Amino acid sequence: MFIGLPVNITLFGPEALPYVLLYFFANTTFFWTIGNYCLSLDGQREPEPIFSLATFKRLFSPPLLGFFLGLLVVVTEIRPPVFLINAADYVGSLTTPLAIIFIGLTLSTVSFKSFHLDRDVAAVLAGRFILSPLTIMALTGFFELPSLMAKVFIIQSSLPIVTSAVLLAGYHQADTAFASVTVSLSTLMALGTIPFYMIVISLMNF
Repeated sequence: MFIGLPVNITLFGPEALPYVLLYFFANTTFFWTIGNYCLSLDGQREPEPIFSLATFKRLFSPPLLGFFLGLLVVVTEIRPPVFLINAADYVGSLTTPLAIIFIGLTLSTVSFKSFHLDRDVAAVLAGRFILSPLTIMALTGFFELPSLMAKVFIIQSSLPIVTSAVLLAGYHQADTAFASVTVSLSTLMALGTIPFYMIVISLMNF
């Protein structure tokens, strides 16, 4: 959210927000169920089932609960008080500057000495920046999606590896160093991949 939301709003405007949240919902559900299970298999702790009480608690994070609350407001056509809407607008305006600070802090902790571009790291990065966007592009050919939705999904699929992967790897006593390297490298590479996929999107017909 800290990267995907400001990036897409900057590229496509506020109209991209619903599609970012929709992708976030699907991505979060996948990460905290199947992703969590796969990481637990690699760790030294007892593997967790895909669906458990602990997984359920992690899945319903504050951003996801906020998504459901907003969806409820839209569906029920509830009109919050003006002061609440204004407060939400002020907080929302802080998203981009806070994201820039967060990304800067993340990159400042990167130790280039720890980077070892071996076959495993290359495979993860290829999956993140090549396989994932290509899969979304292929799926947009089978489904008639709104043009903006397709563009947002492609950009979202080409963003860096979620930072929660490092925390989850530490929890399961898995290879935290490997997770840290791939997250840091993918964050750095996104500085080039985001403009690249914007060029690709501009050449596609939606």
